[in-house]
Amino acid sequence: MPDPRYSPTFFIIGAPKCGTTSLYYYFNHHPDICMSIPKEPRYVELIDRCDFQTSYEEAFRHWSGEKALGEASPTYLFVPYVAKRLNQHYPNARLIAVLRDPIERAYSDWWMYYSKGIEKRSFRDCVLKNLKCITDKNRFEGYEGETRWKNQVRTIEQKRRIGEPFYIDVGHYGEQLTRYFSLFSPEQIQVIRADELVAEPKRILSELYCFLEVTPNVHFDAGGRFNSAMGNIPAPLLSLFRAAQQVRLPLFLPAFVKEAVRSHFRLRGGRPAIDKETFCILKSHFIDDVRRLERLLGRKFDGWLN
Repeated sequence: MPDPRYSPTFFIIGAPKCGTTSLYYYFNHHPDICMSIPKEPRYVELIDRCDFQTSYEEAFRHWSGEKALGEASPTYLFVPYVAKRLNQHYPNARLIAVLRDPIERAYSDWWMYYSKGIEKRSFRDCVLKNLKCITDKNRFEGYEGETRWKNQVRTIEQKRRIGEPFYIDVGHYGEQLTRYFSLFSPEQIQVIRADELVAEPKRILSELYCFLEVTPNVHFDAGGRFNSAMGNIPAPLLSLFRAAQQVRLPLFLPAFVKEAVRSHFRLRGGRPAIDKETFCILKSHFIDDVRRLERLLGRKFDGWLN
């Protein structure tokens, strides 16, 4: 029988490219918190059967009595069927969502895949294709939608390419959080802004520790950046880097070599700017969902879409 002691008590549900890796790192340094290994198990999303608990026993095999057990699968916020499963199997869990300007998030997500050679299309082409894929009904809803999403994941993992882009859909926070608030009580959900986590990590972490009911006054270096994107790489080097990624050369390199390469390119500055026309298309698309998010949470998201 599954051991209930290994049940997660909280989930960092997303969103991707919004700081979930940083939160995982911070929580991992708290003496009252045990974080899963790996960071993103994605069991509730990807396991066909409903035997999540057996899998979590493996993910928390290093547990040594910590009060809170958590995992950070950032696609949980986006993938429609996950909310209902979490509510069914872990109805008392606490949920943490980290949100970022949806245009910035979409571009960062695209750049991550593009720089790795997984995404072949330009950002503008992806935006236009993604808009055509989005319909009134979520394309990943229901049994057919679940199958479609899992096929998408397998394509990325096995074929190293993206079929239907989903950079825009992931940023529909208002729609996604409405789903969660309809299933969980507001007291179980904490929503933070990625920019606030970067600017005021100690304050945000103290609030999150209180939310998780663990010791709030735990201090350590919270100034690092984790899983940050690389900067503006010259075209010839970018082509070389993408080719190396496609043949999975980094798998055979020592960790310190990979980090040295990443650090070098991070220092080169930001990525190329989004062209004005594409930005305007995205701003027009996201505005209604941002307003929906503000109504849902009763707070303004100033600075977004600017």
